Amino acid sequence: MKKPKKMIDRPYHLTEGDVLSELKKMPPNVYDGGLCDPPYGLGFMGKKWDENVPGIEVWREMLRVMKPGAYLLAFGSPKTFHRLMCHIEDAGWEVMETICWLYGEGFPKSNGFSKRIRRYRGHSKTARRFQGYGTSLKPAWEPIVLAMKPVHGSYANNAVVFGNGGLNIDECRIGTNGGTNRSHQAPYPRTEDGRENRRQWARSGHSVEPNGKGRWPANLLLDDEAARVLDEQSGWSQSSKGRRRKAGSLPGNGRTMGHFHLRLDGEGGYDDEGGASRFFYVAKASGKERDGNDHPSLKPVELCKYLARLILPPKRDTPRCLLVPFSGSGSEMIGANIAGWDHVRGIEKNKKYIDIARERLRNRDYSNESSKQDRTKRIGPPLRINTITKGDCAKVIPRVPDKSVNLVLCSPPYPEKRGDKYPTVSERNYPAWTARWMDELKTKLNDDGNVLIVIDHVVKDGVISDFLLRTQLFLRESGWNQHMPQKWFKVNGPPLGHTSWPRHCYEEILWFSRTTKPFCDPWAIGTHSENLSVGNYRQSDWTNGDKPKKEGTARTTDVFSVPVGGNTGIDHPAMYPQALCEALIKTFCPEGGTVLDCFAGSGTTLLAAQSAGRNFYGIDVMKKYVDLARRRLDEIDSQVA
Repeated sequence: MKKPKKMIDRPYHLTEGDVLSELKKMPPNVYDGGLCDPPYGLGFMGKKWDENVPGIEVWREMLRVMKPGAYLLAFGSPKTFHRLMCHIEDAGWEVMETICWLYGEGFPKSNGFSKRIRRYRGHSKTARRFQGYGTSLKPAWEPIVLAMKPVHGSYANNAVVFGNGGLNIDECRIGTNGGTNRSHQAPYPRTEDGRENRRQWARSGHSVEPNGKGRWPANLLLDDEAARVLDEQSGWSQSSKGRRRKAGSLPGNGRTMGHFHLRLDGEGGYDDEGGASRFFYVAKASGKERDGNDHPSLKPVELCKYLARLILPPKRDTPRCLLVPFSGSGSEMIGANIAGWDHVRGIEKNKKYIDIARERLRNRDYSNESSKQDRTKRIGPPLRINTITKGDCAKVIPRVPDKSVNLVLCSPPYPEKRGDKYPTVSERNYPAWTARWMDELKTKLNDDGNVLIVIDHVVKDGVISDFLLRTQLFLRESGWNQHMPQKWFKVNGPPLGHTSWPRHCYEEILWFSRTTKPFCDPWAIGTHSENLSVGNYRQSDWTNGDKPKKEGTARTTDVFSVPVGGNTGIDHPAMYPQALCEALIKTFCPEGGTVLDCFAGSGTTLLAAQSAGRNFYGIDVMKKYVDLARRRLDEIDSQVA
């Protein structure tokens, strides 16, 4: 029996099922955008699926599976899009804009009054009076709701952490047949740290740039017919140009914004000509899209491509994923693939439309092999098992095969400590920095995989810093489930901490996963007891022992008592004992599983995985420690040989 292809390696994946039910199965914060043509609630052409506008719960689930800053584009009907927009907004989305798609080939669906009256009353004066009356107008536009999942912090912070949050303006500009050098008001003066000095109104300098890349995208889109009619009404015209200014001149109002010098000859405006449709995007329709496709509300692929490109995040090492609920016959999915989305997932419950969509997608020749080649070229070849790789873990993790890791066990650099030994991070940026590399792990973990982070609090002037608390909250908001923290009790730990306080002798082990039931084997390192309770505790540990005795292995506690030391002669400033790693690996990684250490350092975690019979991947940014880890692994291999 063939194994199913991994979803992320394909440019598209189509699921047959109810949208709400399928959304509830998905993990949170996975997708970078959504594009859909949901039911309008009109019962269009007697179709049962079009009876209701999707409710708040659907859009709330859509919000949950999106990353902060992800955009949603949803088509609507002029009659019912007020309900659609309210449902989207009530679900927690921020409504950013309403786009108008204007088309010229709509068909009026009106009842003729006089005909109905004649059927009811026969030929009468009433029928003649209502000759020429109807019940509706010809449909010629559809609204498209543009909404966004609220960003986390600022737009800049959201872009760094989640990789999205902006509209792809330059790639969606309206093309022109000419352009000029356009002069712009100079920017504000800069302070020493690079920020704009907004208190200083007077500006200096200038900015001149070619103005030929096109006009700013508008919230009005046209089809061929609408563009033709508009051009007939507007007539042919040439864009008016601004006043030509010579280099060295001083444009601007000195009393308000200050003058600025021009280095080059400049002229505002565009030097193109044509009808009024040139100010807007025109979606070219294709008659072939209707071949063998009887979907009643088919959207042009060209239009879908433009919309998908508008919300496409910048290129990066990890796949940019788009979700298309109510995917129908696949136009939105095809358009998104052409626009450059790395992976598009559609959901549709109608088997007939699923088959049409699959045929259309196959005919577009989105081959799995070409996708793999593009991905390999973009992020590098997959990592080899049981090796350590040099590099920034956020950039190297994408090379780990999907769903191949059972346990991530690591101890990242503490903030602002040992900066002379390895790269460190400020306390302020620590949560966002952690979320960045943790986000790359989401597709690499097995369904019941674990992430264990060995870390400790930082104390300054007797007060605990809040960076660790903020980091945990940040990760929860990023879609991670946090479980009960474990503790490493340093049995022989040195006298750390304030001399007037109890000796500090433990470190936190934060525990995260993407599920509510991650793998855990508490008996793997449990000790034998002749006096167990029903819950497999040793009775003497928690009760008077008045229950019947039961012999067996007691569950381990969440405190791992492991002495410090055992790493003599190894040049690394922050090593933890191999015995601790082995205990954690045996408890949180199944036999034969795979362990990943994103901050492998001298390789202790990798040695522990090897000793415990698990596979491993190691990553570290420092060549010095990568070489050290390789030497230690080679020594073990030579001893075994």
